[in-house]
Amino acid sequence: MTTPKVPPSDAPAVMAGHAVDPLRDGVPLAELGRFEMDRNRRLTRTSARWREITGLTAETLTPDPWRDMVHPDDLADVLADWDWATRDQRDFERQFRIRTPDGVERRVFVCAWPVKGPAGELCGYTGTLEDVTVRRWVSPPSTTAG
Repeated sequence: MTTPKVPPSDAPAVMAGHAVDPLRDGVPLAELGRFEMDRNRRLTRTSARWREITGLTAETLTPDPWRDMVHPDDLADVLADWDWATRDQRDFERQFRIRTPDGVERRVFVCAWPVKGPAGELCGYTGTLEDVTVRRWVSPPSTTAG
């Protein structure tokens, strides 16, 4: 089996033998922020939508933006999950809060898939970041009969 190449940022991702559906839960791919990072969690590429959601720019990105933008109350769990995913070369999927540089708090849903080299070594991750802040405040419909 051949390891797929990292797609351009505007193409549907194919990682670890799985095609990423461009419509996940009815969300168009354009609504998702795309990112690529190396095995040390350093971002190597981000889409305009990712930068819009996070509020980060090329000038404000730090070597480990996850540590800087994840809400302090969520940070330990998020980093532990990233460590587990990279150690076991598994997918990462988690909802957590971030803070933009101007102090706006958002809830995001992040999915990331391992990118492996020719010998099966972990080279990094490619993934999506979705702003789900509004969904957090929407109550599910009542299931009780009136």
